[in-house]
Amino acid sequence: MIKSMGASAVIFSPLWHLQPASPLIYPELGITPFYSTLNVMINQASALGLETGLYPQIGPQEIVKEIWLSGSHSDYWWEIWFESYQDFILNYAKIAEINKVDQLIIGGKAVLPTFSGGITPDGLETNIPIANDNRWTALIDEIRNVYSGNLVWVTNVHLNRDPLPEFIYEFDGIYISVDSPLAEGNDPAFEEIGANFSAVIDNHIYEAYRSTGLPITLALAYPSIDGAARGCGLIDEACYNDGIFHLDEISTHPIDLEEQALIYSAVLPVIASRPWITSTSLRGYNA
Repeated sequence: MIKSMGASAVIFSPLWHLQPASPLIYPELGITPFYSTLNVMINQASALGLETGLYPQIGPQEIVKEIWLSGSHSDYWWEIWFESYQDFILNYAKIAEINKVDQLIIGGKAVLPTFSGGITPDGLETNIPIANDNRWTALIDEIRNVYSGNLVWVTNVHLNRDPLPEFIYEFDGIYISVDSPLAEGNDPAFEEIGANFSAVIDNHIYEAYRSTGLPITLALAYPSIDGAARGCGLIDEACYNDGIFHLDEISTHPIDLEEQALIYSAVLPVIASRPWITSTSLRGYNA
C-alpha cells in the first residue's frame, strides 16, 4: 500500500523508555517491537523496493522532559546515561547492518540537552560535563565500527530551529522534523500556509544546509486534524514537541483530512523549489 501511494522509503522508529529519576533506558514490553518483528518489517519493506531507515527513539516524552528539567546531573549520572544510550543505539546499529538498512537516524529532541550548545525543554542552554562531546564522538566511532550505511542526525524546527552539535560534520545527512505554525486559526488559506512555510525554510532551515553542506531531509509533522496548520502550537505556546503528535495530545481535535491535504498541497511545491532539499518525509501522516 505504501509503495502504491508513491512512497520510496519507510522509516521504522522503535521506542525505548527512559525510567523516571534514572539514567537508564529500557525496552518496554508491549511498546518496543521484538527484534524478530522489526527484522520482518524491514525485510518486507526492502522486498517491496522501498529504501529503509531506522530511527530509534526514547520516550515517553513527558518523562524525558521531566528529567531534563530536574536540574544538573552528576558526572556519574551522565556516565551511566551514555553507557545505557550507547547500548540502546548500538543494538539498532547492528540490526541496521544485518538488514542492510539504508539510514540509521539518531538524535532529536530527547537528546538535545546532552551536548555542548544544546538546550533544555525550557529553552535554557544545558549545563553538562565537558566530557559529553567526547562521549558523543566516541559513540559515533562505535556506530561506524558496526554499521556501514548512512548515519543521519535529527533536529527539529518549531518557532526556531534547535541547535546543531559541533560534531554534526561526523554525519552523512540531517533529518529536520518541521511542525512550525503555518497559520493562526483553524481555517487557513492555501496562500497563507505556503508563504509561512517559505519563511520557515528561508529563516530557519536553509542555514542548516548552508553551514554544513549536508543532505537535508525535511520531515513534515502536520496531523490529520482540525487546526493542523497551527503545528506545534497545538501543544502549547512554547511549541515543545518531538515532531510527532500523540493521540492523547490531539484527541480533542476532530479529524480533518482536507486540512492536512491542503497543507501538503501548499508546502510540497515550496520544497520542490529548493534544490538543496534532498528528500521529504511525512511524520504521522495518518495520525
